[in-house]
Amino acid sequence: MESLPREIIVNILTRLPIMSVLQLKKVCRSWRTFMQDASLSTMLLAVATERNPCLILHHDSPIRNQLFFLDDDAKNGYSKAVRKVSLPFTSVMPEFDVSGSCNGFLCLSDSLLAETIFLYNPFFQEHMELPKTLNCANHDVVIGFGFVSASNEYKVIRIVYYMEPCDRLRRSVYQQRSQVDLFTLGKDHSWRIVGSAKYRIHRHSPKILLNGFLHWVVIPYNCRPSPSRIILAFDFATEKFEVIPCPRWERPVRHTFQLAEIQGCLSAVVNWKDGSIDIWIMKEYKVRESWMKEFTIGNYVPIGLNPRLSRPIRIWRNGMSRGSVQVLCSLKCGKLLLEYENQALVCYDPLGGNFEEFIIQGLPEWFRSVVTHVGNLLSFEAEIVRSKSLSGDIRSACYS
Repeated sequence: MESLPREIIVNILTRLPIMSVLQLKKVCRSWRTFMQDASLSTMLLAVATERNPCLILHHDSPIRNQLFFLDDDAKNGYSKAVRKVSLPFTSVMPEFDVSGSCNGFLCLSDSLLAETIFLYNPFFQEHMELPKTLNCANHDVVIGFGFVSASNEYKVIRIVYYMEPCDRLRRSVYQQRSQVDLFTLGKDHSWRIVGSAKYRIHRHSPKILLNGFLHWVVIPYNCRPSPSRIILAFDFATEKFEVIPCPRWERPVRHTFQLAEIQGCLSAVVNWKDGSIDIWIMKEYKVRESWMKEFTIGNYVPIGLNPRLSRPIRIWRNGMSRGSVQVLCSLKCGKLLLEYENQALVCYDPLGGNFEEFIIQGLPEWFRSVVTHVGNLLSFEAEIVRSKSLSGDIRSACYS
């Protein structure tokens, strides 16, 4: 192996699943050193984005949460068995939320108080705890994670909603205020305040990271009693909020809709009461006229769905802001990956209208959420050095 040219070795490694590459690190010291090369990790990430994403399944155990990993299989679509992800910080944070996934890094936050936040690469086995500067015991906190490609910076957003008295004489009258904090990996030593949020975001509202923007479906404060939903986006580059135009629905959407990334585009998914699903795709980002209804999926009940199981209360709360069917992503073969009632994973073929349920060994009866993930071997230290180097090149170009 050592006698082969570097280009051939890289070509071989980039064709392997991430778990196979991890096993090669245990062969010998020279291979382990080669696997830790930053250029190889960057190439592996670039190739991984051209495959079907990995799946991270969050199992909400009542005592200690667990994460499971489902790898992409070039032959069968996905592996037939889940792998358990080791978590080195469960003693500090036994119950957590998966607040985001970006370029192979996971953002995990304490599900009780949201005071503790970890960034974690489950394959490189590296984790980093963000500083604690706020007591969130009586507040509602929304956590998000994103990336700015121009500066190669990873940022974590924290939106804190709190109540304060609005009348000094009447302490029982409160008004809600918000504060938006931001932390830049490798640049900030503490959280910095960047403003406030004009819209109320539910803590467990599903979010989509796309084009450097983090998207939620929210309800404006001034739309009562028949609230209309809007798409709110946070730009990690400008560190400001924007409103993305919604589709022109063919019929009124009286309940919430969910967001997804399909074919690299922002998509809106509506679950109707009859069990059918309409999927709208925004062909040109931020252009309302580019919304087009691409798919209509009929009612389907997976074989492995067990409606008699007692659903955990936290999963009920998590499902309040989404439909019973979650569209996870679009696969490279053109099919759609769906999740039913936090229990079953189903592949849908839009051409033939066929459903294929995944039979996966070791799949927990319930999973709180499923997160699409890109596996890589990048380290936080290498990304910080790369970010500082890139920012120095940008400043040099500006002064030249």
